[in-house]
Amino acid sequence: MVKKLLIPVTQKLLLGLQETYKTDRAIANYLKITRQYVYFLRKKLDVPLIKVSTVNINRNKMIHSAFMRGMSKEEIAKNENLSYQTVCRIIHKLKLEV
Repeated sequence: MVKKLLIPVTQKLLLGLQETYKTDRAIANYLKITRQYVYFLRKKLDVPLIKVSTVNINRNKMIHSAFMRGMSKEEIAKNENLSYQTVCRIIHKLKLEV
């Protein structure tokens, strides 16, 4: 059985949601549907999947530039909505520790 959504999901809407929420799971949580249904909509509307690795590369670049500007790890974590441990792991991975 296909769940009826309150709003019609168009290609433009799905692209916008994908830009904002990045993953099918996050989009599904926002729309209160299953991840599999988001996958079905992407295929039906011919919306390409954004690779999470691409998202992580962009996120890591933002963390790198913020750290190089002198922001603390705590500030970066708060601004990027990440845990402190994740920011520390990324900074360590990028070999930015002093």
